[in-house]
Amino acid sequence: MLTAPLAISNLQADPTSGDVTLTWNSQPGATYSILGSENLLADAETNDSVASQGTTTTLSFNDTSMIDKPRYFFHTFKGTSHPPISAPAP
Repeated sequence: MLTAPLAISNLQADPTSGDVTLTWNSQPGATYSILGSENLLADAETNDSVASQGTTTTLSFNDTSMIDKPRYFFHTFKGTSHPPISAPAP
């Protein structure tokens, strides 16, 4: 069975409160992790044990590290071990 690549399909975030809701396509029975960062290089673990809710998963949480930041990134991946982070090409 082919599955679509994991992709965040909806993001709602309030930069004044840190309230976040993420939705992504998922595989039933899988576990996912969420990382957040200001620069895509130094991710901070937000949640490392999100159980799939079926073919789509939604997670609401509060991330105070994003409060009052001009931009903030979220990275969702399957599993609980952090994938390697590489610097963007110059």
